[in-house]
Amino acid sequence: MKKVAAIVFVFIILRTEHSVAQEQFSVSQYYQTQAILNPGFTGVDDFFDVKLGYSNKWIGLENSPSTTFLSGFGSIGDKTSYNQSPLRTSNPNQIEFIEAQKARIRSHGIGGYITKQQQGAFDQIRLMINYAYHIPINSKIKIALGTSLGISNINIDLNKIEVWDKANDPVYQSYVNGDGNYWRFLMGAGGVMYGKKSYVGISYMPLVDIPFSSSDRNLVSEEKVIAMAGTKIDLNSFMRLQPGIFFESSSAGKSKFVGSILLDINNLVKPGITLSNLKDISFNVAFNYKNEFGISYDFQTNLGGETTIGNGTHEVILSLNLFNHLNAMHRLW
Repeated sequence: MKKVAAIVFVFIILRTEHSVAQEQFSVSQYYQTQAILNPGFTGVDDFFDVKLGYSNKWIGLENSPSTTFLSGFGSIGDKTSYNQSPLRTSNPNQIEFIEAQKARIRSHGIGGYITKQQQGAFDQIRLMINYAYHIPINSKIKIALGTSLGISNINIDLNKIEVWDKANDPVYQSYVNGDGNYWRFLMGAGGVMYGKKSYVGISYMPLVDIPFSSSDRNLVSEEKVIAMAGTKIDLNSFMRLQPGIFFESSSAGKSKFVGSILLDINNLVKPGITLSNLKDISFNVAFNYKNEFGISYDFQTNLGGETTIGNGTHEVILSLNLFNHLNAMHRLW
């Protein structure tokens, strides 16, 4: 039955006039991959944030979708915190004034990521470079505008594709003529408005999609408009709630609405729940060690415990905060 489901899934993809390559990058813990989903988030933290993640959907289904990614993002500029520096003054308000003036300085974010997505016969690798320009509105709020540039390679294993009539199927024959290997140039763009505890952002991914050759035109990349927002609510001196929302609409006619809430306990552990389209629920937990290293795990299943395909999704993300001399926390999650 599971093999039949996989064949039907591939068949549905092939019946479109142009096959959408694999869908854009997507993981359950969207709040940990903000700069991948929206380049405007590049450089929001005062350290270099490195992440390695893996997600496997529909466990138990043959050739089930999986995503692997490696990312690194940081900011360029003066990261001196006068509250933690040797500076001494008889007027504490002077430090707050200096910090407020520092917050008005424009800054740059840089970074990049590589993703590998596998789904049945489709295997896609993306290599992207991000840049963002952060503009202060006042001493508390900034706006960041970002872009991502890179290449995408889609490889199709023709041996894994099942169609009723290979000789007369136009889409299948276009794959054969293209040798099942396609290259594209991609560019995305996004913007974010954020402060110390809240953010709202929107992006369009990809904004530009250019095939390298005429044979590469057989595949049309899925385009997405992505919006997300979140905040932090202090409960007491060592606990805070972190609610967030996420919405995306794609050119393939699909949409997704996600609501999430995390409980940050003394910056050590964050249990949370995520609800997607009122039908999929995720249970997740993240651990943080001295703002240097972190690990998180997420399990997603159908609401009510029933799964139509496979046995849920498992996701693991490892994080490393490099050059974090000020022992800063993640700003937005």
